[in-house]
Amino acid sequence: MGHNDTARSSNYLGIDVHKALLDRANGWAAARGLSGNVSYVQANVVVSAAAILGSYPGRRVRLVSIQYPDPQQRRRRHVVGRQLVAALAEVLPPGCQVYLNSDFEDTATYMRNCFECFGSQHFEIDAAAHAPGATFPCSAMLQPVRPDLVGRPRAARANAATSRPESGSVSGSESEGGSVSDGSGSGSEEAEIVDEEEVDMLQWRGRWREAGWLLRNPVGAPTEREVYVELATKQQVYRVMLVRR
Repeated sequence: MGHNDTARSSNYLGIDVHKALLDRANGWAAARGLSGNVSYVQANVVVSAAAILGSYPGRRVRLVSIQYPDPQQRRRRHVVGRQLVAALAEVLPPGCQVYLNSDFEDTATYMRNCFECFGSQHFEIDAAAHAPGATFPCSAMLQPVRPDLVGRPRAARANAATSRPESGSVSGSESEGGSVSDGSGSGSEEAEIVDEEEVDMLQWRGRWREAGWLLRNPVGAPTEREVYVELATKQQVYRVMLVRR
């Protein structure tokens, strides 16, 4: 986005917890002469979003992007939840857009549902972006990763999860160059534990799902992950654009 902004009319800030990813992104910005307008910082966005965005002069933030957090089955605690929604509602000005996307529909659904459940008085679907012909429908119903663990006491769920043979640890972030992104890798044992609140958000039947998913990237600057998913693997990306009331 910064590269396409030839007039240098905006500043772009990326947030992630992985230093190696940030160093690479800052190196790219410097190589393109964008260091004065593009920067990436290491922080936990859930904890730091309000302080970082609230410190911007005049709070003239126009877009927040939360892109490709770790998939639903690899997250015990999600980036998007009540705390982040409340923080963004506090500091974002009216008209500011919030762009959510993932190549996993359950992850995108969870993020969208959190904003609707915890912040519908502050945010709404961007009707201009979700115009007729610009979307495809959401799946009718998504299933939790381990239905047999849902509703069981936390200790029982953990015991059931860890009693299975280990399949190795998966770590790393799916985040790629978002304006506000975060991800922390989690091992296979965490992947088996499904909290009741997570299931509630995934199965929660709000009205925003009627708006569907966007067919195309609405900001005109795909991430590496997006290019790989759509061009190399021919898979679907699930996108939704919200706007601050």
